[in-house]
Amino acid sequence: MRHVLRLAGYDLVREADGETPGIRVSRIPVGALVSWTPLSSPSAPAGTAQAVSESTGSAVQAALEIVLLQHGYTIWTDPAGNNIVVLSPSQSPPLPLLREMPDE
Repeated sequence: MRHVLRLAGYDLVREADGETPGIRVSRIPVGALVSWTPLSSPSAPAGTAQAVSESTGSAVQAALEIVLLQHGYTIWTDPAGNNIVVLSPSQSPPLPLLREMPDE
């Protein structure tokens, strides 16, 4: 999955580095956790910085989701946070069986 994200143009930061802005991938029991630390802007007023951070976070999350889904990963997103859980194939729900419907 790291390879897919790098091919999509994302620079990944080290998993153990929780302070450097950027995207990181960490192993968790059900697969992987994709998270990011946003850039901070100390010169922006507090309210403006928070609003920019939230909208940027939403854009980053949406872009990551698209890349992962396009490459066939099963994901779970936390709408309140900046985390995406990528389920390992053994944890992913089975694909629904396609049933042919009789012609009416």
